[in-house]
Amino acid sequence: MDEQTKEEVKKYCFIVAFGVILYWLLANWRMVWSVFSGLINVLGPFIYGLAIAYILNLLLKTYEEHIFTKFKWSQKASYPKWMRPLSILLTFLTVILFLVVLVGFFIPQLSDSISTFIENVDIYRDSLHQFVEDIAILFPFATDFIEKITVQWQGIFQQLATIFADWAPKIVSFTKSLTSGVVKVILGIIVSVYLLAGKERYIRLIKKIIYAYLPQAIGDKIVRIGNITNHSFSRFIAGQVTEIFI
Repeated sequence: MDEQTKEEVKKYCFIVAFGVILYWLLANWRMVWSVFSGLINVLGPFIYGLAIAYILNLLLKTYEEHIFTKFKWSQKASYPKWMRPLSILLTFLTVILFLVVLVGFFIPQLSDSISTFIENVDIYRDSLHQFVEDIAILFPFATDFIEKITVQWQGIFQQLATIFADWAPKIVSFTKSLTSGVVKVILGIIVSVYLLAGKERYIRLIKKIIYAYLPQAIGDKIVRIGNITNHSFSRFIAGQVTEIFI
């Protein structure tokens, strides 16, 4: 069997194997989805940490490459040792300050809107009642219909009470999910600190793994695509953050 025939056989074997695996995945999609969901749930903190580290890395690079380098003490021999911890600390402090300002801007407005609505509930109810009476005066033939609607108000409120009672277990479930999500985010923040602290080491490790198990040409292509994707996403995120401040 010559070399060309071997390559053809490998290609067809790969296609057949891919078809068999795809058929099995589709035939057992419930089990596959269950396993996938469980895996995502377990890896949740790491995924959150990776996303947080990627976003905060933009701010981290700003401190390290554009701000600290302007000071004379950045030329000292001890500078690289404390530059990264200080940059990470300032990055998180900057994000916390931004969130505090954002919450401080929106929460009072939301609170005022809710308070205004609660204070004017009686006015809204009286206005609705007056509107119904005006309709009854303008359209006497609809009086019976309007009276039926007025009588049914009590039933509507009872139905609303029932709906709220039915929603109580869902609210409890949502609270549990929210608590779990908060825990994952906290763990993700811890993971992001480790990733930011040793990002160069982790990038070198990923490249070593790529070139260890893949041919040089494929490895170069993967690294090039990764660099292009990283550059594009970085510019997109930076643009969105700039628009927020504007």
